[in-house]
Amino acid sequence: MSGKIWLIAEAENDYRIVQAILKARKVAVKVIWRSPSGKTPGLSRLAEELSDLITEINKFRSGNDCIVVLHDDDIHREPRRDTYNQIRDVCRQHGVYEVIAKDEIEAWLLSDSGICKWLGETVKTWNGEPHPSDRLRSLMEGRRQRYPRDLHKLLQHLSADGINQSLQDALKHLDNAPCVRA
Repeated sequence: MSGKIWLIAEAENDYRIVQAILKARKVAVKVIWRSPSGKTPGLSRLAEELSDLITEINKFRSGNDCIVVLHDDDIHREPRRDTYNQIRDVCRQHGVYEVIAKDEIEAWLLSDSGICKWLGETVKTWNGEPHPSDRLRSLMEGRRQRYPRDLHKLLQHLSADGINQSLQDALKHLDNAPCVRA
């Protein structure tokens, strides 16, 4: 029997995106979202509270469950390498998987054929390109939609075939994870 994915992420939208991708790929696993405290937690709070979040999850997880920490890399926004290094170190210390969306998780969406078709956009990897969230926001405004408010409408078009490298790396890791094995 498969386990659960305990997803620690900065924002609920990240959880919704991951959940939609797994559902579209027919990965039968329950995803439980945990986030740092606060209305808009952010990366710094994630780093500060990560060890405590993992410790709390460990009280409830079963043998097949996986803990995944997801965050954007934001390489084009602000250099916070100390914060990223802290997250990496905590993940290693606790033996949990760190998923880094390069540059932002919106790159995963903009590399998906179904979403790009709906938006009238050419599919590309977005590997290393700046500000995919700004591009997604602009494309959705062209359809009289707002991102992230209308994320649910966007996710209806998800094919889950994204070619973004950080997405492919995350999916490759999941292929061997105990939480998705039947």
